[in-house]
Amino acid sequence: MTEYRQLAKAAMAKCVGYDPYFPEKSDVMVSAWAEALEDGGITELADVLMAVRLMYRNFGDPGWRPTPRVLVATAQECRNLRVRREREAREEQTAIEGPRRYTFHEFRERHPHVKFPKFGKDIKDA
Repeated sequence: MTEYRQLAKAAMAKCVGYDPYFPEKSDVMVSAWAEALEDGGITELADVLMAVRLMYRNFGDPGWRPTPRVLVATAQECRNLRVRREREAREEQTAIEGPRRYTFHEFRERHPHVKFPKFGKDIKDA
């Protein structure tokens, strides 16, 4: 729970940056935000901070107050977008590099049953 408390404190600190009239961080408020983050499965600080940024960009009209529910929903969207972008970047890198190449020894370990034809003169090991 302490990890989620740290995420909640960071989110609230960033909220104060956008809204100087944001309520004082009480222990009960931090606990509530931490529980919401835990229930939403949010574990990355980058997702939480980006969520605060997007919340104030999209909903930051005068008089609007962020709630844990809006924070979690926005953080989940941020996480999904980040995961999708990371997956696309990996796929793009794979497309550029092609499939992984194996050494002869790795191939032999994975496929010991494969027999290679012998060509030329057999050279004995010394």
